[in-house]
Amino acid sequence: MLVRFVSHRKPRMRVRAPKIALSTALLLVGILSMGTGGPRVLADSTDTEFRVVELFTSHGCSSCPPADMLLGQLIRDNPALVALEFHVDYWDDLVFRGSNWVDPFSDSQWTERQRGYARAGLKGRGGVYTPQIVVNGRYAAVGSDVRRVNKALAKAHSASAHVTARRVGDKLSFSVQAIDAYAEDAGIYLARFRKRAMTDITAGENRHLMLKNYNIVESIEQLGVVAGEAAQDFEVPVAADGHGCALFVRAEPSGPMLGAINCP
Repeated sequence: MLVRFVSHRKPRMRVRAPKIALSTALLLVGILSMGTGGPRVLADSTDTEFRVVELFTSHGCSSCPPADMLLGQLIRDNPALVALEFHVDYWDDLVFRGSNWVDPFSDSQWTERQRGYARAGLKGRGGVYTPQIVVNGRYAAVGSDVRRVNKALAKAHSASAHVTARRVGDKLSFSVQAIDAYAEDAGIYLARFRKRAMTDITAGENRHLMLKNYNIVESIEQLGVVAGEAAQDFEVPVAADGHGCALFVRAEPSGPMLGAINCP
């Protein structure tokens, strides 16, 4: 079941999401070895098209599992795709056949992130609902609508910020530099996520299902702001086993993505 939410009111409209299918979306990435003893360039966004997919989902939504599966397929097909899964919290209190399910990955800040995109007025099917996929912070679609998701992915934008990542021991070193004026004053963010999880659902709309999720965002930290043409460097710890991270540059507030890169 796909539910649209308006502000903080309870949902009133239910729409069945389209059937899922496999998807492909191409992305370029540069990988260069700099020697066995020194730092390694893990990725480089210079002069490449980039794609960021954000899926807003919930364990309480019966239309969300197909979208979760689609995200997993996109990740498998496109290793350089920056894919982030956000579990919203507005499903947690909804009762279905006498019970509700509190999504263990849900967080009110992810709900507010989705509302921020709704206020920004994305192209496509905007608003606040699940499952919803947002591509490059510019276009929204039902999260399991393969045709529209593919169409949005085919329109990837060239980066406005040059982003590189290197690993030195147990540290990741990022460098971010504006390519054009669009990146000026844009926020630089690091998202950390759990790569995958299996959850046995015992209540709510998805009762008796074992749901698999991918790249479940656990935290987002702002590292800085793009300022002028000077490169900015950041160093963070390498992700723990079973976890990953991605760095993205986004126009403020809730604006389009201007560059992004996966951590190793």
